[in-house]
Amino acid sequence: LTQTVDNIINKTYGDNINIYSHKIPKSVKVGESILKSKSVIEYAKDNIVSLAYNELAQEVLKNGNDRKW
Repeated sequence: LTQTVDNIINKTYGDNINIYSHKIPKSVKVGESILKSKSVIEYAKDNIVSLAYNELAQEVLKNGNDRKW
């Protein structure tokens, strides 16, 4: 289902807006971090979700730096 929705979004909006390539996966650590009142990066910095958020942040920053104003 996720892949189907992703494909629909890319086909519908892909030429008009930037769709980032990095996706955030699911992990139990996210729920655990909420219970500890911490971000998942603070709680489990080496978890796949934390790494994915860091990669997405880098992609967003690169997109901003590459943009022509």
